[in-house]
Amino acid sequence: MTTTIALAGKGGVGKTTVAGMMIKYLAQNQSGSVLAIDADPSSNLNMVLGLELGWTIGEIREDMLAQVKQSLTATGAAMGALSGGVSKREYLDYNVRSSLAEGDRF
Repeated sequence: MTTTIALAGKGGVGKTTVAGMMIKYLAQNQSGSVLAIDADPSSNLNMVLGLELGWTIGEIREDMLAQVKQSLTATGAAMGALSGGVSKREYLDYNVRSSLAEGDRF
């Protein structure tokens, strides 16, 4: 059975700290593994969990936007095209998968 837990609230109220404690608790006390996604623009859940990150989802999004704008300016192509014939979906899929960091059961 899959369970989804989301944390939201004002900045500085401890969402990342609570998320880190919940992830560590679940990883230690539940069977299976935990998928944790830090969608905060100021992401630092990796630091709470002791993981190194290559880059964040926000950085991937910004890089893709810059590439689309560059392609639009250079070629006059429709908004949404990337250079080299790569679709936005392929670009995101590859980079999101390459940005994953793994810990013990999370």
